[in-house]
Amino acid sequence: MTEFNENNQELDVLLEAMCENNLTSAQVARLEQLVLGEPAMMRRYLEYIDLHGSLLWDVGVVASQYTDSFMESISDEYESMSSEETKKVCSATVSASATPHAANRRSRHRLVINAGIAAVCMIGGAFLLFNRNTDRESALEMANRTAIPSQGNGASSELNGGLPVRGNTSRKLQRIELDHPKVDSASTSDLAVNSSGDSDDNVASSIDGSSFDGSALASRFGASDQMVAFIDDQIASGLEGSGVRPSEIADDSEWLRRVYLDIVGHIPSSGLVLEFLNDPRLQREKREAVVERLLDDPAFVRNWTTIWTNLLIGRSLSPDVDRPALQKFLRDSFAHNRPWNEVVYDIVAAEGSTRENGAAAFLVAHMNNQAVPATAITARIFLGTQVQCTQCHDHPFNDWKQDQFWELKSFFKQTTVVRKELVNPQTGETERIARLQVNPVGDPEFYENRRGLMKVAYPVFDGVNVDRSEAVNRRQELAKLMTDGSRPQLAMSLVNRMWQHFFGKGFTSPVDDMGPHNTPTHPELLERLSQEFVNSGYDMKKLIRWICLSEAYQRSSQFNDTNLSDNPEAGLPPMFSRVYPKSMTAEQLYDSLVVATRPQNQKRISWAADEPLRDQWMQQFVTNMNTDENNEMSNFEGTVSLALLMMNSEMISKSLSLDRGSYLSELLKKRMTEQERLRLLCVSALSREPTQKEMELWRKIIVDRVADSQVGDDRQLAMAQGLQDVFWAYLNSNEFVIIP
Repeated sequence: MTEFNENNQELDVLLEAMCENNLTSAQVARLEQLVLGEPAMMRRYLEYIDLHGSLLWDVGVVASQYTDSFMESISDEYESMSSEETKKVCSATVSASATPHAANRRSRHRLVINAGIAAVCMIGGAFLLFNRNTDRESALEMANRTAIPSQGNGASSELNGGLPVRGNTSRKLQRIELDHPKVDSASTSDLAVNSSGDSDDNVASSIDGSSFDGSALASRFGASDQMVAFIDDQIASGLEGSGVRPSEIADDSEWLRRVYLDIVGHIPSSGLVLEFLNDPRLQREKREAVVERLLDDPAFVRNWTTIWTNLLIGRSLSPDVDRPALQKFLRDSFAHNRPWNEVVYDIVAAEGSTRENGAAAFLVAHMNNQAVPATAITARIFLGTQVQCTQCHDHPFNDWKQDQFWELKSFFKQTTVVRKELVNPQTGETERIARLQVNPVGDPEFYENRRGLMKVAYPVFDGVNVDRSEAVNRRQELAKLMTDGSRPQLAMSLVNRMWQHFFGKGFTSPVDDMGPHNTPTHPELLERLSQEFVNSGYDMKKLIRWICLSEAYQRSSQFNDTNLSDNPEAGLPPMFSRVYPKSMTAEQLYDSLVVATRPQNQKRISWAADEPLRDQWMQQFVTNMNTDENNEMSNFEGTVSLALLMMNSEMISKSLSLDRGSYLSELLKKRMTEQERLRLLCVSALSREPTQKEMELWRKIIVDRVADSQVGDDRQLAMAQGLQDVFWAYLNSNEFVIIP
């Protein structure tokens, strides 16, 4: 037997012992020697670790098990490491695998510790392979696996305390034929979870597992074909001459999960996933049917109400902000697909109490500090322009001057907020009522420039002087000018923001800082989409349809061998040769957990009942920064605490309950094989079929659990606990929280 084969066998024995936490000090030293001795051993080590760690959070237990010095070593910038430094980190992680664990730890905690070791070693190993210029294909695959998704809103592009995200998010998901009877749509339709209902009326969702109907789509999509083709032509033109080839079209599992999260804000139920995968129609036909169906689903209204409520007034539950009133206004607007310019007009020109006019809640929330926040946030959100720094001086990068800020602020000069406290005669509770009041004022704004000179500013917008008399309602005039179709700024801002929502990156970065100083990546596409959006009557659903049916949006997030440079996380402009993975928002995560873990024979999800629980859950991530722009900070992305929260949260515990009526108890009651149950757990959590490696690993876990149990009820409980471990691993995986 050759030395290489002997080393392979020895490595396998040591790796198995490592994952069983049975390594001695001598074995740790030998494992380190083998792994760091030659690239072939390193690759073998990484492949083994990939199998055992790819589905789990990378640092949750690492943070709680390993020393501060070790945590510092794994959070370093790997790009700047030399080969020797990378070896040291890998060495530390191998040594850490021998850390003793308490005997009463659950088996899934042991799996996570190995996963933490795996994640760090994979990252270090990836760069080691790159530095050594080994096999290009292997290096490419490693680069794909360590791709770092990011929120387009400036949130951290790293999760779990600085560790790059690890998971299957950049890898094209492949369907496999398992060695058990195929579960068809008929046998699983009773497992489908209802998507959502309107939180006002608790309307049951139309998505209940019934067949997708595309028969009525021809007329609706015919008019979209031209715009869809234009999008794809523009993206293709941008790639010409760059040597970049776009990624392949995403498979059905990847695309379905993405479009559900992007349009309705949560993952699809397992029944709908299986039905879609088994749908024999042409890919384009069934995908068009899904898009159309989601646009008409009540969950669409709920999702976009959440998105725009957060944009307009943030997430904090301040008693001075009438959040429910604004939500009702937005919910009604999205439910009726009101033209976007009309919605913006109502918000900017709003008057009266928030109880009577929910649109007034936006300005009520931002009229503090002499309306400085109202001025800055109105320009940023609706016009895609950041003017806040021009309050004190001319903008150093764009064309905005100090006088323009005060001219815009002058439109809010007449507006004041009047607050009253009234006692509700039915409940006896004191309620705070806020009213936007317009006063007959014709005065200018006074401000001081950098040279100490006092100046005046009257209402002027986009070069148009507004009548200064007291009788003129300045905000109504501003609303008219902003929503005038001949001025494209409102449309361009919305198109840019929507593009970022669906692709992970906008045409500009930041998405709300547009202007000559920040050239868009695809100016002709942005201009044409904006103009057609205006021509459509500011129809948001049409804009969403154009984007989601484009070939560009349907591409995989996986790199190919030519588009590694299309990586905005490296500071390069996006080319949109692929869709960029992004982290779920906290709301998407909450709602997706509800869908994944709710008993699948429960036909309705009462989102109205869940709303207070979701709001309460959200508050742990939100901090008010008390700035002049009323900014908030979210600690949802990029923290170790999020990983620990997910793994140990009450919500996850309830999701894994074996009590009667829970998802797992219902699954155990079904007459199906062990493989079918494992398959449904993967589909429920990740919207895809489990891989063969996963099935082998999970079956081994369950077999080991059952083998250690006695006959009868103990064996049945061991089976159930094994399924708990599998489901826990899926729900706590990077893949669960990433939009591919």
